[in-house]
Amino acid sequence: MESAIAEGGASRFSASSGGGGSRGAPQHYPKTAGNSEFLGKTPGQNAQKWIPARSTRRDDNSAANNSANEKERHDAIFRKVRGILNKLTPEKFDKLCLELLNVGVESKLILKGVILLIVDKALEEPKYSSLYAQLCLRLAEDAPNFDGPAAEGQPGQKQSTTFRRLLISKLQDEFENRTRNVDVYDKRENPLLPEEEEQRAIAKIKMLGNIKFIGELGKLDLIHESILHKCIKTLLEKKKRVQLKDMGEDLECLCQIMRTVGPRLDHERAKSLMDQYFARMC
Repeated sequence: MESAIAEGGASRFSASSGGGGSRGAPQHYPKTAGNSEFLGKTPGQNAQKWIPARSTRRDDNSAANNSANEKERHDAIFRKVRGILNKLTPEKFDKLCLELLNVGVESKLILKGVILLIVDKALEEPKYSSLYAQLCLRLAEDAPNFDGPAAEGQPGQKQSTTFRRLLISKLQDEFENRTRNVDVYDKRENPLLPEEEEQRAIAKIKMLGNIKFIGELGKLDLIHESILHKCIKTLLEKKKRVQLKDMGEDLECLCQIMRTVGPRLDHERAKSLMDQYFARMC
């Protein structure tokens, strides 16, 4: 589905205008016994001694240190997750699943990061997508859930953030933007350099890998059959002003999902739908 999870653009707010004035601009200090009231004067004996307000610098440094420590801790967790995924095999499956569950998934942020790493791995290595789907099935059963925002139209009723919900959200984003990374190279006017050709090929592998992964998760009922049908219908849509290249890539994705999960969808209740799909593909 993404340290592995921190993404964002520049702030829409500009820097405070107070820090960008001319160098000769007057500085305004609060009137205390320590500055403007005694400039050029000697305080009298009865004058109250000025005691500076407690500096917030220490608090700021403490907050910055805490933030840095938190980032280091998250990065250490994600390094462990990468190491576990690199060693994942059918023979070590149960042992590594247990290790993954014990890396310290104690927040929604970490859970989301784990999902991003698993999805990236599944997309990069589509021949092992069934193994990663099995891993997702285990984590969907055993990974902790976290409270999320209130459900729309139901104030006070928080929606639980689950592994499955975050996983589907990530895969949906990948599906809806399936040609994005390939298009970056196809829009170039000049011929691609060898390394760019390689990057385009990797982007296409990931695009098809996402479709295959969706199919493998569908075979395990982690993705509902209705969602699979929606994906197929989207790939079959006749879009206006679409380029032939895009139609070809959608057709490749369609063939991939049908190869992966088609037999599971081809049952009596869905016979008419499947007949329509094949009629439109011919």
